[in-house]
Amino acid sequence: MGKRMLLGALCLLLCAAAALGQDLYELLGVSSSATPSQMKRAYRKLSLKYHPDKQTEETREAMKEEFVKISNAYRVLSDPERREKYDVYGIADEQGFANFDEAARFASDGVEDSLMNWVGLIAVLAVGVIPIVVMQRNRTKPLKKRRPTKPSKK
Repeated sequence: MGKRMLLGALCLLLCAAAALGQDLYELLGVSSSATPSQMKRAYRKLSLKYHPDKQTEETREAMKEEFVKISNAYRVLSDPERREKYDVYGIADEQGFANFDEAARFASDGVEDSLMNWVGLIAVLAVGVIPIVVMQRNRTKPLKKRRPTKPSKK
């Protein structure tokens, strides 16, 4: 039951993050089935339009933010691996994927597994280490051998 709740919470978090973000395909003005060359063409056109160096002082800051969004969208969609993750999970930021594997492992590592780890550790100690310690305690020390005495010369 705990695993299902964690996985549900993770899915809800991913969906919420996707809903808050802007669609990268819309940002570039291409469809989700666009080829890499179509995306590159759209990116170049938009980057020329929104590049901060091509703007006046008044609009430079606003255009810089838009330019950064467009650049990030192209960076994600131009890489096949990142694009696949974006299409599947809806998250474009690499930070969103940084701990994804760890989160999935944590979600699958429930309380039952932790309990079984402790039981396994205790079993190993009981079977392997404790008998050795007990045997060491019960072991008698060997008697010291007496050196033979040399016959005295009289």
